[in-house]
Amino acid sequence: MEKIRIQDDLYTYVNQETLDSLVIPDDKPSTGGFSKLADDVEKIMMDEFDVMSKNKSYPNDYLKRAVQLYDIIKDADKKAKDGIAPALKSLEILKEVNSLQDSLVYIKPWNCKAFPRQSTLLPKLT
Repeated sequence: MEKIRIQDDLYTYVNQETLDSLVIPDDKPSTGGFSKLADDVEKIMMDEFDVMSKNKSYPNDYLKRAVQLYDIIKDADKKAKDGIAPALKSLEILKEVNSLQDSLVYIKPWNCKAFPRQSTLLPKLT
């Protein structure tokens, strides 16, 4: 890259060497300190979830449910075997929708039953 003049672009002038040598991983949208921090926290969390899953020991109901969901997500063999079949049951209602008016009739039951909401994923507080 040709050298930028300071009066044309101060940011690029100051950061030219870093920008020229910066490599953004193919599986990431960006790189830097915060990306590394997020990756490190994700690894720690996954390691802790693995331990909780193995020991069946959870500090509270929220983490118990989070670990249960994590175990479902980790099961690549089951996901490959099932494919999209589990989703098709929830999408069955779309066969009845032929117009915008139909969608207005079905939207409430669809929102209430077809897809899990936060309230159905988290344990109830007493």
